[in-house]
Amino acid sequence: MFLAALHIMVDLDVSLDVIRKASVGTAVLEVIGLLLAVFRLWFRFRIRRLWWEDAWAFAAFVFATNYLTGNWLYVHYGKPASTVGYWLTILSSNPVIWLVRHSTLFSVARIIYPSLTLRRMVLGIALMFFLLFVSFMVEKLWYFCGSGWHGFVL
Repeated sequence: MFLAALHIMVDLDVSLDVIRKASVGTAVLEVIGLLLAVFRLWFRFRIRRLWWEDAWAFAAFVFATNYLTGNWLYVHYGKPASTVGYWLTILSSNPVIWLVRHSTLFSVARIIYPSLTLRRMVLGIALMFFLLFVSFMVEKLWYFCGSGWHGFVL
């Protein structure tokens, strides 16, 4: 997905300056999101109501920080830092999405009465999402650690 977007940018003759400006704008929005996540976790800790959804949110926060760092290194620095940034971006994008999904599912599960079948269904969906997340990460690592990426030049 990222590589396809990169090829589209190259085909459209988008200058590196435009990409850097868009990266700065995106980084500002991501930092706002990260600050809101810190506030959420601090508030939940302060009222002593941390639950599994907050653990998933914290994990998503860690991967989002890695993603932001990697994206910044990839766009704003030369090699070898841009190569490190590329790998951080590639390996952190999917976990952010899937961990936020888990946090949302566990938020829903928390507000459902524990003895209802609906809560078990939501937790079953969360389990399926976790298995999908693991399968996507295994597939991504298999591809990038296999022979397919060796010919790719950054």
